[in-house]
Amino acid sequence: MFSQTPQPAYWGVVVKPNQSHTYESSNFPNCMLSVFSASLGENAKSTDRTILKVSMGAESEYVIASLRLGKAENANFDLNFEEDVTFKVIGPNEVHISGFVSAIEGQFSMGDVDMEGESDSEAEEAEYLAEMKKAGLNALNSSMEEGEEDEDEDDDEEEEEEEE
Repeated sequence: MFSQTPQPAYWGVVVKPNQSHTYESSNFPNCMLSVFSASLGENAKSTDRTILKVSMGAESEYVIASLRLGKAENANFDLNFEEDVTFKVIGPNEVHISGFVSAIEGQFSMGDVDMEGESDSEAEEAEYLAEMKKAGLNALNSSMEEGEEDEDEDDDEEEEEEEE
């Protein structure tokens, strides 16, 4: 039995000034949200500080970014959440939060793989990708479309022609 994790899917949200957004983990069963960036929106006008806070459940809020136009317009981090998480913006500017959603290792099985490396349960992967698309996510590094040639194969063919 071979367990393959589907490709991560991009996730992003814009949180308006003095508003919040909750990522609901129940919308993505057996998945983890990884957040890697927060940036001021392109229409930021105020140089006053804009704070991004995070809270999980009933726990306290934690400041994860302090942004200022012209000084510190973005913050990078590596935060992973398997539960509901709320992002809250305090200040005059909107904040764009980016990351990806991916299956938790060992939680998503693609079924048996034959000796050729082909999955016997491609339908499961298609179903997973359809769920991600329905949720507004796009798969990163998506699989090649059927009939599309691998670039490495093209390079190999060119090298063979040059050798002749």
